[in-house]
Amino acid sequence: MRLLVIQKILIVAIVVAAILSVTGVIANRQPFYIALFFTVLNILGSDFVINSSLIDVPNRVMLGVQVIDVAANIMLTILITTVFYQLLSRLDLRYIVARSKARRLSNHVILTPANEMSLLLSKRLKEKGIGSVVVDKDYLKVVNFVGRGVLAYHGNPTDQGVLEYVQIGKARSVITLDKDDASNLYIAMSARKANGSVRVVSRLKRLDDMMKLEKSGVNRVVLPEFAISKDIGEFLTERRSQKGL
Repeated sequence: MRLLVIQKILIVAIVVAAILSVTGVIANRQPFYIALFFTVLNILGSDFVINSSLIDVPNRVMLGVQVIDVAANIMLTILITTVFYQLLSRLDLRYIVARSKARRLSNHVILTPANEMSLLLSKRLKEKGIGSVVVDKDYLKVVNFVGRGVLAYHGNPTDQGVLEYVQIGKARSVITLDKDDASNLYIAMSARKANGSVRVVSRLKRLDDMMKLEKSGVNRVVLPEFAISKDIGEFLTERRSQKGL
């Protein structure tokens, strides 16, 4: 945000400097096209001498024009540098490598979206020697996952082109872990359309949506909240039995 404000200020300052420079050259009895050409080349850093009157030191007007052009050239250099920095910051080399790896996947698991569950599961799969890729629409989340050592790809998991890129035709399973059941339903349907034989596992939040997910071709439904309550119940039961002993 700060860079954007600085860039806008620099652009305005360069335009103002250019206007002053053109006006100064015209005031020195030069045609407009010569004044414009002179100003542009000087701001770009190329010396352009029209005649001896323009480089005559006692000529204060042209001396002022030269100073303005030099200042504009410095501002232009800063502007170009900030733009280059922005482009470079957006160009994450690690993600470029991740994209190429995603295209070579086989017998892997596709996880979506990029959240704590998919992060944990991808690491568990890696420990077992199973490849995986996390797909998410949020570029920043994808880059964050790649930075944490997880293979991830930026794209809409319901898009057939995205699914084909992450090799759904060669995938062993697709796991949808969104908190929204409707989102999981759409992703499951897209995955089934892209690969009729792929195994689809979906997270479920509401039991009422069980039938919808099963009709969409989901092989297995996981209820994290139910699993947590079950684990807590078993833990409490175990503690009571230990006290009884």
